[in-house]
Amino acid sequence: MVNMRLNKSLILSLLIAFVLTNQVYCQEEDQKEQAFKKVQSLVEFKDTVSKIDSLKQSGHKIDVSVVAIWESILPEDSTSSIALYYLNEVLFNKIENPIYLIKFDKIKNEIVSVEGVGQISIE
Repeated sequence: MVNMRLNKSLILSLLIAFVLTNQVYCQEEDQKEQAFKKVQSLVEFKDTVSKIDSLKQSGHKIDVSVVAIWESILPEDSTSSIALYYLNEVLFNKIENPIYLIKFDKIKNEIVSVEGVGQISIE
């Protein structure tokens, strides 16, 4: 009898843990999606995409990529909740050159900095 109650209690605890974990995961995915939309709305993002699209149309093997690092690895961000986004040019489907480093504060839910770290190599 005691063993059966223990099993029910364990099952209930596991079920609650699963539901809470799933809810946190979904909230984080929603926050990542919102952050990426904010990155896409930046003037720097739109200008870079426009320039690279123009170069593609003139025959250059170039593209755009965005690399997201949800937990910043930079030492100056070690005590904060910063996510990093790198806006890159991609040459010949292989070489990624960073153009912008974008920092997103996950607590404030806003972009806190946009830093030019390179330039489009084909112009």
